[in-house]
Amino acid sequence: MEDWRSLLLHSTNLVRDAISVIDKYDQKIAIVINENRKLLGTITDGDIRRGLLKGYGLDASVQQIMQTHPTTGSIYDDSIHLLEILDAKKLTFIPLLDEEGHLVDVKQKEELKKIKKLENPVVIMAGGLATRLRPLTDNTPKPMLKIAGQPLLEITLRQLSHFGFENIFISVNYLADNIENYFKDGRSFNLNIQYLRENTRMGTAGSLNLLPKNLHWPLIVINGDLLTKINYASLVDFHNSNGAQMTVCVRDYETQIPYGVINLNGLDVISIREKPLHSYFVNAGLYVIQPEIAYSIPEKTYMDMPSLIDTIIEKKKKIIAFPIREYWVDIGKHEDLVRADKEFILNF
Repeated sequence: MEDWRSLLLHSTNLVRDAISVIDKYDQKIAIVINENRKLLGTITDGDIRRGLLKGYGLDASVQQIMQTHPTTGSIYDDSIHLLEILDAKKLTFIPLLDEEGHLVDVKQKEELKKIKKLENPVVIMAGGLATRLRPLTDNTPKPMLKIAGQPLLEITLRQLSHFGFENIFISVNYLADNIENYFKDGRSFNLNIQYLRENTRMGTAGSLNLLPKNLHWPLIVINGDLLTKINYASLVDFHNSNGAQMTVCVRDYETQIPYGVINLNGLDVISIREKPLHSYFVNAGLYVIQPEIAYSIPEKTYMDMPSLIDTIIEKKKKIIAFPIREYWVDIGKHEDLVRADKEFILNF
């Protein structure tokens, strides 16, 4: 909100001042702060009416009628999360605070819904055979397996649309008609979908060479078997701000050795560590790359992403990591599919 400062009141203001603010600016809310701009509370038209019914007059302090524990957001929350909060609480406004509780902005629901359209193309790799998920994938490509009643690929596409991405390329091979007949040109999803048709399997990177040669924006590349709540817009911003040629999304993965590990020096036992827990960053199957990286892949060549990453490292081009802290699951096995289906309602 550009005029959110006009909604501010101080603890010394009166109920009549709150009425004036709400009526004058037609925003249906007033916000009470202290001298250090710490949020003290919020006042709506309903709060005023309830206060009047309780006997508080127009000259009563705003502190007597305000909501002292209002719903707030963080300045680091993205629009999607803020909208989820507003929908859950049936609110139209949300104050945003910094780490110390200072009011720094107020977001309106309608404002958050106005999503900026992004030019970055998105490539979704959806051509794999998915042999580990047979017999489910005998007649259905893995990205079309259903999570909570809708195809996994549809969930991904709706998320991308929500973040403002419109230009989608889907790399298809195995049972390609299932995907193309379902999504067609993407118009019904408010997207522009084009298909990269692999005549032979080209790996998770090889089909990037099939892209049009007139792309100028960094590309998002997504494995078609991922279910995640990552903020795709923030991922692109991170890539751009770091001046990288490639950004690899990584996920923290822990594995525990089920035995006591012995450390030796020759034949001498130095120490024993019982069932140690090791933590690693693993490839999360999500990338941002500059178009020239895609165009450097030899034509009609099978290439997986690890090979492309190795090539970029060898050429000493800048490649960085983006840790995913949001929900993420790679649906490679039957148990992953069952888990994703159960967790969908809790996380989406």
